[in-house]
Amino acid sequence: MGALVALLTALITIPLLFYFYTRAFGVELLVVDILLLFLALLLGQLAGLHFYKYHKGINSLIAISILLIIIFIFILFTFYPPHLPLFRDSNTGKYGIY
Repeated sequence: MGALVALLTALITIPLLFYFYTRAFGVELLVVDILLLFLALLLGQLAGLHFYKYHKGINSLIAISILLIIIFIFILFTFYPPHLPLFRDSNTGKYGIY
């Protein structure tokens, strides 16, 4: 379950930080993107470590279920993304991979 906490933390932190700095400052820098990746991974690992230390006895069936839901949503949003600016291709203006 701690690995799932680390994964979710990193997956949520990356887009939040990316859109925060690109919308707030109006710039996109590859170096900052790479640093955000490392920062999100560090935060995810720290959250997973905290979960391992203080939350014992969590059912692994819950963790597997959440992981399968994440995989399903990833596949679903790849082919049928919601029509939100987050999912729009900036080059073509289309949604999804079609």
